[in-house]
Amino acid sequence: MKIRVLLPLLAALAGAMNAQSGDIHEARRAFKAAVKAKSERERLAGVEALVACGDARGLDDLVVALLKVRKDLDKLESRIVKTGKKTGQAFKNVDKQGDAGRPVSVGSYNSAAKKAQKALKELQKLHRLKDALESWRAALLSGGGRLLDSIPKGDSAKAIHDQVSKLERAREHTEKILRLHLIAASKSDGAREALLGLAAREEDGEVRTAVIDAMGSRRDPRDVGALARALEDGVWPVRVTAARALGGIQSLTTIPPLIAALERGDGRFLEEVIAALEGHAGITFHDNATLWKAWWKDQGASLASILDGLTSDDQFERLRAIQAVGEKAFLLGARRLLDEAGLDPNSDENAKDAEPKGEPDADARAVMAASGEAVGRVLSTVAHHSRDQQLNDLLIRPMEKEAKVARRAKFIPFIGHVRTKHARSILIALAGAAPIRNPAGGQPYDKDDRAKLTLAAVKAIGGQGHPEVVPPLREALTGFESSEELRLAAAASLLALRLSDSVGPLITGLNNKGKVHTACQEALVDLTGENFGDYPSWRDWWTKNRKGFKPRRARAVAKDDKPQEERGGTRFYGINSRSKHVVFILDRSGSMEEADAKGEGKKIDVAKAELKKAIISLPKGATFNIIFYNSAWDMWRKKMTVVDAASRKKAIKWVDSIEHRGFTNIFDPLERAFQLAGRGTHDKAYGVLLDTIFFLSDGLANRGRIIAPTEILKQIERMNQLKKVKIHTIGIGKNHDPRLMKGLADLTGGVYVAR
Repeated sequence: MKIRVLLPLLAALAGAMNAQSGDIHEARRAFKAAVKAKSERERLAGVEALVACGDARGLDDLVVALLKVRKDLDKLESRIVKTGKKTGQAFKNVDKQGDAGRPVSVGSYNSAAKKAQKALKELQKLHRLKDALESWRAALLSGGGRLLDSIPKGDSAKAIHDQVSKLERAREHTEKILRLHLIAASKSDGAREALLGLAAREEDGEVRTAVIDAMGSRRDPRDVGALARALEDGVWPVRVTAARALGGIQSLTTIPPLIAALERGDGRFLEEVIAALEGHAGITFHDNATLWKAWWKDQGASLASILDGLTSDDQFERLRAIQAVGEKAFLLGARRLLDEAGLDPNSDENAKDAEPKGEPDADARAVMAASGEAVGRVLSTVAHHSRDQQLNDLLIRPMEKEAKVARRAKFIPFIGHVRTKHARSILIALAGAAPIRNPAGGQPYDKDDRAKLTLAAVKAIGGQGHPEVVPPLREALTGFESSEELRLAAAASLLALRLSDSVGPLITGLNNKGKVHTACQEALVDLTGENFGDYPSWRDWWTKNRKGFKPRRARAVAKDDKPQEERGGTRFYGINSRSKHVVFILDRSGSMEEADAKGEGKKIDVAKAELKKAIISLPKGATFNIIFYNSAWDMWRKKMTVVDAASRKKAIKWVDSIEHRGFTNIFDPLERAFQLAGRGTHDKAYGVLLDTIFFLSDGLANRGRIIAPTEILKQIERMNQLKKVKIHTIGIGKNHDPRLMKGLADLTGGVYVAR
């Protein structure tokens, strides 16, 4: 290590050691030196110096550093915007010629591409700097929270009170939000009480939204009363955030205030209240408050008893409660079972890592098996319109966020018990050989780790009871590179399916030797009631008896019931929304000329037809707008327009006039739509101008000031932090970007549909 790097590091570490003995002055000096260091390790050592000291005066240093980071990020963002525009400008003339139907010379295109590439390289460099600054900001906030928690109780309460006072006196909106995040980073009761006070006193709607967000992230049942009051707030993002927060708290005490909110809610707020209720109950009465009240009166005590039973020391009582969770399709109970299994997506990393070692005993195995069946039954039978969403929220997304393969693999048996098409598609993908990316670094898992996920999926997939899962099991059983363990798991799952489709692969599996041959032989005897000694005999028997064969103890094939349309609202490509403030953003690039996957005509024509139906279904008095994009974008009206007969007619006429050509600029039209949501992030009015976007694309981003999917997602997340706009995404054809489209929906609470 170079001496110029080593000396600051040693100084910072020495500061941390001195801080541990209570020297705040040494700790502050160490932190001041660390702030100027370039190495992440040196900077983190400086933060730890302040935390280890446990002195509230260190908070001032952290706040100063955080404010500087905020200014640096603002300056950097200006450079990113300026550089991003260069990428779009590089192709401006070329795209203009192409959009007009005029030929573009190779030389012109190459010249434009060269300019764009230069700007993209600069943009990548700036984004790396931004990532580093945001990582540093996260470390400072985390350090501030831990420092508040390490201060003696009396001093901690005073320190939090001081931060609240400074927040309320702050003139700059940025400083208010920063100090709020610092308070929220603490896990102490003092921080909780501070948030409750701010929720009651704060006059700024955006700050109140951020406060409710922070309270929601704590998921504390003690906060239900304050969150219930926030459901009546005059600012709609506060109400929406409160409804989501109540939906995230695993307590039946959230249900009465949510039911009460049904009677005064409409639009997006009503949509969020219904979603929160469905997320607890597992059933739906849509917006019918009378039926919800009757259900709660009839079932409330029974559901509370089930939750009590889940924590009983009596094994029989506990198993009976687990069974009741499945029988009642009780989603809140299913969430509790996942928590008990250590699969709570909101647990901190320390809780996740603190797992019992060694093999579970018989009682633990019985509980785990019953829990898997109960969770699977719940997620297979909950309200159809939210079924895939609940599976995504409880199992798929948490699994995909896990970097550790062992942690990922724990979700797979639960998915195996969910008998839906969406669950099957996930399991089939996991059971295959396609690369799976590690979220920690974005690189695919190595061969050994990928094999562990394949094995877990092959073991779990037998619970699906559907012929669609037979091909991956056949490949696992007979594939050239399959391990013995994988082959044995495949044979067991083929037997568990109890389908006639399993017989052929099991007969082929007899070509294996040893344990695998024996497993296939025993499975065939179990399924057929026959007993032949070798492969040729089984093959000949199957040739004669395949037609009309029914296996012994055959399971009913899992059927995909047809979705029932939700009552009320606007519908676009099967996605229903109750919003009264909607923007439709549709792709009109050249590739939309191609045939629709369902054979209903050209993609652009199908999209226009769907859009016109959605426009007609918009409720009178709602507001809407339309954006079509290719390399550039066109917006129907400069502002949101009120729905009436005349505006519907004009909008449909404009839609019919749109032509398809050009490339795909995804970010810029999304950014423009967000501008319709208000006067920007610091909009004092903070009223409802836009709360829902339907976004359709059939390709990859290749134009605009931001092209990289990861950066598009980061920017949308930043813009939407307090706006709470929901983005529903529709990916058309095999060439759209599923990671981006799914990411946009996941970030904002929307629905992603691949067509």
